[in-house]
Amino acid sequence: MDILKIRNLNFFFLLLFFAGCSKNHAETVRPPDSALEFEFKIGTDKTEFASYDGESISNDQVKENTTPSEDVSTIHGAALKLAIYQSNLNRVKGIVIRRALFAAAKKENINVEDFLKKHLEIPTAVTDSQFESYLKRKNIGLADLTPQQSAAVRANATQDERDKKIDDYAVKNFLKNKIYVFEAPPTVELKISDEWQSLWGPQDAPISVIFFGDLLCSPCRSALKSLIPLEQEFRGHIKVGFNFFIPSSDRNSIMISEAALCTAEQGPKFFRKFVGAMLNQEKFDEDAIDKSVFESGAKLDSFKPCFYNRQHQKLLQQHLKYSETMGVSAPPTILINGEAVEGAINPDELRELIRRKIETQSPVWPALVRRVKYYFRN
Repeated sequence: MDILKIRNLNFFFLLLFFAGCSKNHAETVRPPDSALEFEFKIGTDKTEFASYDGESISNDQVKENTTPSEDVSTIHGAALKLAIYQSNLNRVKGIVIRRALFAAAKKENINVEDFLKKHLEIPTAVTDSQFESYLKRKNIGLADLTPQQSAAVRANATQDERDKKIDDYAVKNFLKNKIYVFEAPPTVELKISDEWQSLWGPQDAPISVIFFGDLLCSPCRSALKSLIPLEQEFRGHIKVGFNFFIPSSDRNSIMISEAALCTAEQGPKFFRKFVGAMLNQEKFDEDAIDKSVFESGAKLDSFKPCFYNRQHQKLLQQHLKYSETMGVSAPPTILINGEAVEGAINPDELRELIRRKIETQSPVWPALVRRVKYYFRN
């Protein structure tokens, strides 16, 4: 089959894919790992944080005396503000579930602990597969733990499994309605300059995913391996920006970063392909760079003078200064329309964060048009 036919088939399947994705849902706020549905609603009582079935949950019950001390115009400060809000939602969830369980136990004239023993098989220990799943979800390496640490983490995993089972039981049997929250989710607009970024994806896409990191650090490589296919899956909805944040004294990191910027000079698709190729390399030397440049399709006669003359040395330093100015404290850090995710991230969680932004901020048909235009331009 020739290339033109393949391109036409790809375009046909692209249209079919988007034709089935026209439903757009209203966004709800939701704490992590919760089946409960939260919805923001404008309230009139300033002492009330949330309510469920007409029962009030006050600010005093939910909030701690904690406010972000960081400048919320920085990434770290914004992440802290969001983390405090999510923590408050988790407390609301706990209050609602406890109320439901107490009410159910009271009807049977027994205490909550006896009620749970009567109706649930509560695990006393996690299975090996559950423990492995917990480690993966929390990005913990078992090999890095001492026996004492492993036992402590396993105990946390057991408690996590126990809480999840109780939560699921309460939601399934008692909690059918939304929880209304009267404090809006924090909105922190972090202004990201396009000047230093190597960008790919349609530049007018409404969802901006900005990566701050390195091509060598293990969590960065894992995050990029997740992010690159997501850009392809959600193309038309998102654009991806790359800002280098590397150890300033690491020779290999500097060399590979400058090489990447030299491929970006030839176009975003060469940069993306170079990054993808570098993620498959086992060594980080000039041979790996040459191989990755070749796989990217970039022109060697343009790349070599750029790379060997270190033409983007100053640009790389601008990347580092900009990352520091934005408050990046450790790689990788990913911004999704201003919402910061710091450190290692589970691929499924990253996909879900992007998908939820798309549901409320990126209508399907304009995204289809952007995707098709990008397809034929690249």
